[in-house]
Amino acid sequence: MTAPVLTKRIRYDTGQNFFWDDDRFPALGAGLDNASGRIDYDFTECAVGYQANARYPNEPLCIAAQNSHKWMLRTEVRPHLHWVQAQAAVPNWLMQYRIWENGAVKPAWVLQAYDATVFTYPGAGEICQITTFPNIDMSAVDSVSCFIDIRIFRDSANTSTLFAGADPVATVVLLKEYDHHRPEDGPGSVTEFRKT
Repeated sequence: MTAPVLTKRIRYDTGQNFFWDDDRFPALGAGLDNASGRIDYDFTECAVGYQANARYPNEPLCIAAQNSHKWMLRTEVRPHLHWVQAQAAVPNWLMQYRIWENGAVKPAWVLQAYDATVFTYPGAGEICQITTFPNIDMSAVDSVSCFIDIRIFRDSANTSTLFAGADPVATVVLLKEYDHHRPEDGPGSVTEFRKT
C-alpha cells in the first residue's frame, strides 16, 4: 500500500500556510499533592482554588503538556490561563516552564510573571478571564511529542520579586484551565517520532 501524499493546507481567506489551534489542560485534570490546603479542588465551580496565601515556590499546580504532531516546528507557543475574576485586581500569577525534548537531558526551569489580561473587568460579578504570559520561544525545538512542563503559582507574598508588591487579591481565586495556542501546518507528522 502506498502512503498518501501530504499537502500543505492553505487558508483560503488569508493565504496563510498555517492555522491556530490550542492544547488544553483543565486544572481539574491535574493531581494535587498539597498538604497545606492553599491549593485545592473546588468541585462546585469545576476549578482549582488558590487561597489568598498560596505560596511560590512551594505550591504549584503542575501540568505536563505534550506538543502535538500538528504543531509547526520551531514556532512559539502562546501560554495563558482561564480563571474566574471577581474584582478589578489581578492576582500575582506566575508560570514556570521547561521544554524537554525526547532523548534530551533535563533542562532548567524558566520563570515568568503574567503580562496581560484579555478582558476588561465590568466592575461587578464574576467573569471568565484570560490572562496571558510571554510567548514561549520554541525556535530551537525540532521534534514532535516533546514536553512543555508547566507550573502555575499564585505568588501571594511576591517572593519571586517579579511584581510590584504582595498579591492585591485578598480572596480565593479559581483557576479553570491552562492552555497554549500554537500554529499547526498539517494534520500530523510524516513519520511517527519526527515531523518529516
